[in-house]
Amino acid sequence: MTCCRCNRTGKCQNCACVKAGRACDNCLPGRLGNCENATTAADSKVEQAPTATISVSSPVSQPGSVSPINAHQVNSQQPHLTTHHHCNNEREEEQHGIDSSSAGASDCNSLPPFIAASEPSFKWGEVDGESFVDLLDTCYTEVVQWRRNIFKVPSGKAGKDFVVELTRLLRGYTDGSTLECVALKAAMVMPPLLLQKTCKTTKSRDHVAQLERRLVEWKKGNINSLLHEGRTIQERLPTNRRRAKTEQQLARTFSQLMAKGRIKDALCLLSQRAKGRVLPLDEVVPGSQNKNVRQILEEKHPSAAPFSPSAVENVPDPLEPHPVIFDRVDSEMIRRVTIQMGGAAGPSGLDAAGWKRLCTSFRAQSIDLCDAMGRLARKLATVYVDPAALAPLVACRLIALDKCPGVRPIGVGEVLRRIVCRAISITLRLDIKEAAGPMQLCAGHESGCEAAVHTMREIYNDPSTDGVLLVDASNAFDQLFKSPNSTEKC
Repeated sequence: MTCCRCNRTGKCQNCACVKAGRACDNCLPGRLGNCENATTAADSKVEQAPTATISVSSPVSQPGSVSPINAHQVNSQQPHLTTHHHCNNEREEEQHGIDSSSAGASDCNSLPPFIAASEPSFKWGEVDGESFVDLLDTCYTEVVQWRRNIFKVPSGKAGKDFVVELTRLLRGYTDGSTLECVALKAAMVMPPLLLQKTCKTTKSRDHVAQLERRLVEWKKGNINSLLHEGRTIQERLPTNRRRAKTEQQLARTFSQLMAKGRIKDALCLLSQRAKGRVLPLDEVVPGSQNKNVRQILEEKHPSAAPFSPSAVENVPDPLEPHPVIFDRVDSEMIRRVTIQMGGAAGPSGLDAAGWKRLCTSFRAQSIDLCDAMGRLARKLATVYVDPAALAPLVACRLIALDKCPGVRPIGVGEVLRRIVCRAISITLRLDIKEAAGPMQLCAGHESGCEAAVHTMREIYNDPSTDGVLLVDASNAFDQLFKSPNSTEKC
């Protein structure tokens, strides 16, 4: 354990050790020779941190099952998708699975310099900042494994209060307040903690009363009480057993999807494209030499390969874009993007329909929320942020689908992240087209797929063509050099 919270760029000028009147004996700046409060820089460099462990949430989250994986050593090759990130920046090597005793100065400096997240010096209700961070870490690790069981945010004062609280957290992150290191994690924890259905038959008035009561507990900082309530509800959820639907049930489901505007899902239902089911972790995959789904996923997520210079494109660093480019990412753009957004929920459990309601159904409160989301997008596009505080936003929910035969891993990210990335992509649409050129037809080029088909047809019909060889590297991207601190362009 480190003695203070200073990160790689800190110098321990006003850390907890300085305030306590003691010298730093095991801090991250000390191991890099930058600590101004250490006894000697050499002593700090010699000390080695204990073997880092990573607390991992369930690698596969699927309807009807919860499969948690316990904490494991960093040399384990199990797949993980939601890593337990502390907001403490000095634990960065633990988050990325790096032994700090072997991390050299070149590895530490490969990330661009960023402004460290502020210290948790706030007071959340009756709980101090340090204690609240620990409570939220424990809570987040558990709730991302829960089955999705949330109700629609109700109209009226309760729903507005929920939106106001979510807006406050997003602004706390974008403004760099004392909530910065915990704001995004708190925002991702709010839906599963505050919107849990107590039973299947609850009405809207019941949801209003439950949300009002839970918001009071939330503002007091009673995270354990809310966590206990949610855990109790999850333990009593009925088992979701899939049965073959009759023609009447299919017709009813099709009508419901069309009424909700989910035309693509309705067409997939008719064309039987949604036939692939979610696979349990322990199910044996046919034709895989008696391997189960967990082992297949581990093979698809290998350890990082050694660095290969041939995989790196040596190009001069481009000029930094001027921040004024992203001024157009405002509340109105966020609102338009959210309305067009669709898809399932990430680890937080709030899907695109839920975010669409938050951003459009509460008038002034929805406008303020869209403005906070626009600020978040502009900050991420113009500032190098602390990766530890950003971790809950980039977490994904991993689903193993039956490929018939085989396993297809699908990662479902947070809807908030998709909205922000979509807004930034719209702003940089022309730049992306120019940078990708004709080699990437998914960058917004008009009729790109048609051009590829016609080109291949001409090559195939050319008399001088003897054959066409299709080369597909097995799991190519995951086999490349994947150092968590790497900033090279591959």
